[in-house]
This record gives sequence, structure tokens and C-alpha cells, in this order.
Amino acid sequence: MPNPFFLLALLLPTADAPRPEPVVHGHVIDARDRADIERLGHQPVFAAPLAEGALYLRIPAFHAGTAQAVHAALEPPVRRAPVRHLVLDLRGNHGGSVSVAIEVADEFIDDGVLASTRGQADIANLRFLAAPGGLLPGAEVLVLVDGTTASAAELLAGILAHRRGAILFGRATYGKSSVQSHEPLADGDERIRTIAHYYFDDGSRIDRRGLRPDITVPAARLRRQPPPQTATELPALLRADSVILEALEVLRRRDLPAAAHTSPKA
Repeated sequence: MPNPFFLLALLLPTADAPRPEPVVHGHVIDARDRADIERLGHQPVFAAPLAEGALYLRIPAFHAGTAQAVHAALEPPVRRAPVRHLVLDLRGNHGGSVSVAIEVADEFIDDGVLASTRGQADIANLRFLAAPGGLLPGAEVLVLVDGTTASAAELLAGILAHRRGAILFGRATYGKSSVQSHEPLADGDERIRTIAHYYFDDGSRIDRRGLRPDITVPAARLRRQPPPQTATELPALLRADSVILEALEVLRRRDLPAAAHTSPKA
């Protein structure tokens, strides 16, 4: 099961900020993401085996329970046989709880800084740290993204690209790295303010153009092959001209050392 001490993302202050006691931050859901999560509902996380030691993982959104579902979906394949290639599908994932996206990233990375936030207020200068251990040690990772991959989903994709050497495959993502607060007003409206931005471990961040894929796929082709909603829909997407199978072939052609050497989390 996931590390119980990381169920709420552990945040530590950055080096140039004052050093108060470490804090545990609740689930962060930006105001613009909340409506999408309520509209989409809690669509299921699922994993399905592909050929020759490969695995497909679909995460449609980030909400309470997503990290545990990811862990449960990946744990059986890890125990049965090593997974050599992982295709993670974040297409159409509009975001949700950033804390949960960080928690999912922590499942794949066993040390160091996952991401940080920087803002004008000292309390906004924080770091997200990985806990020891991770899933799928040594597996090559490819992330399917498109123009609707946004916010928390972009953050996870970027963390995996920076820290796990993941390939980004598809289209440029939405382009949102801001941390926003929403304050109710007396007339019933809300005031939304940007209070910080998310940064990756090397100091870069998602700009308005989004994350650029390493391999670009025509938008029309992606529209013809939307991500499956359940595992039973996956076989129909593994036929001729399959985007998922092409992504898997990219991973198989990649002859690089494993980007992570970790052991599964307890």
C-alpha cells in the first residue's frame, strides 16, 4: 500500500525561504479544476497488460483515492513479473488535486525533489519531496499527452520526464502551472488569485505553451483514437494505426539505461 506518511503531500520550504516547521498540506484543487472534476466524476484508474512485458495505465483525473488506485493497479504486475515498458495515458486528464498528482509521482521516484512552488509570500515557497522506494523499478516510461492534459496532469508528466526520463508522446499540453486561491465575495462571486507557480527540480516550469512532446502525433489521429474509459475498451484501440502500439514501439526502440533503480513501496 502507499506510504501512509505521504497520503497528504509533504512540503518543505525552499532553501531561500524562512524555515518554519515542516507542514502537511491538504489536497490542493485549483478553482478552475474543481468544475471539471465535478463534471467528469471519479472515472476509474485501470491498468492492462500489453505484449512482451509492457503495461498500459490510464489515469483520467486526480482526486482522493487516485494514488491508492494507481498503486493497486500496478502492484499485481510488479509481483508477477518485471514490467519493462509502461505507457501512461494522461490524455483528457484536466487535473484535479495537485497533492494527489505529486503522490502518484512519488510512487515512481524514490528520492529527491519532485517539484516546488514559488510565490511572493514565504508560505508559498515549498518543496515536494519523494519518499524512499518506488514502483516498476527499471521500467522505461512513456506518457501520452494532448492539449487537454492540464494542471496536475501536466505536473505529473513533467516530473516523470525530468526525474524518470519519461518520453512525452502526443501533442503539447494545456499550459497551466499556477497555484490559485479562490476567495468568496460578498455578492456571491469568487475572486481567483494566482499565488504561486509550480517548478520542476531543475528550476524550469510549464509555460503557456504547455509541455512540448518529444514525439508529436497529428491531432486528428488522436481525436480518432480517444483514451479508453475501461480496460474492456482497450483491445479495440490496439488494431491497425494504433497510437498506443506506436507509443509502445517507441519504448521498445529506446536503448537507454533504466532511469530509476528503486524497489516497490511497502
